[in-house]
Amino acid sequence: MWAGVASDLAELFGSGIYKALLEEPDYQLFLGRAGLKKPFPRDMRFLSKKQQEDLQSAAQMHAGLLIADLQKGESLRERRAKAQTVEGPVTLYRSWNGAYPKSKFGFWWFSEGLMREAQAQAAPLPAKQMEWLRDRLAVPMTGVIAIASR
Repeated sequence: MWAGVASDLAELFGSGIYKALLEEPDYQLFLGRAGLKKPFPRDMRFLSKKQQEDLQSAAQMHAGLLIADLQKGESLRERRAKAQTVEGPVTLYRSWNGAYPKSKFGFWWFSEGLMREAQAQAAPLPAKQMEWLRDRLAVPMTGVIAIASR
C-alpha cells in the first residue's frame, strides 16, 4: 500500500507548481532539488520540457523520502494512508512535538473539521486527541504538544 501512496504523492508533487506553498522552506527545497531557482515559476507553463521531467524525478524522490519518514516514525497507520489535494480556502492545522523544535516543520497537516471532531471525540486531553488523530492521519508517535493554525 505504501507504494500506492508514494505514487499518488509523486503525481501530486510533479503535476504542478503550488503557489500557496512557494514560501514554505520544505517546498522550496523540493523545487531546488528539481533544479528550479528563485524566483520560482508560478505555473508549469513556464517550465521547459526538461524542467518538467526534472520536476517529475524530484517528485518521485521526494515522495519516497516522505514515505520512508512516515514508516520510520510509525506516524501513520498504513490501512488509512492516502494522498489527496485539498481545495481552499480552508484552515489547516499542523501538529508538532514542542520538545523537538525541528518537528514544527513537518508535514502533519489536517483540517479544522477533523480538529473539531478530535476535540469532541477525545475530550480535552491532548494525549487522547493525539491518539484519535493518529488513528486517522499522520501524527508523530512522539506526541502532539502544540497545535497551530496556518
